[in-house]
Amino acid sequence: LKNVTIIRAADIAEGDPDLERSVRDHEPMAALISADDGLADLFHLIDHAPAHLRTGGLLALEHGHRQAAAVQARLEQAGFVDVATRHDLAGHPRVTRGVWP
Repeated sequence: LKNVTIIRAADIAEGDPDLERSVRDHEPMAALISADDGLADLFHLIDHAPAHLRTGGLLALEHGHRQAAAVQARLEQAGFVDVATRHDLAGHPRVTRGVWP
């Protein structure tokens, strides 16, 4: 289980209203921002997960609500099947998972 950084630097610079003020104002930036529009750490996990999963192994990733399509695409490119996204209580796409074949 890993809590990766998923926030784009632009979200902080532009004062994204979806980013809680307490997070933006009090968390260290190094703990929040990831390269490649917040996707670098997620893509790293996706790319390296197959070496650690058995057939039928599940990889589930929490991500920003604007990142679902990119995470889905990367999981499919990496060979995962049954890729699907679940929404949070506010209705935003929040967790995408895939199964290693």
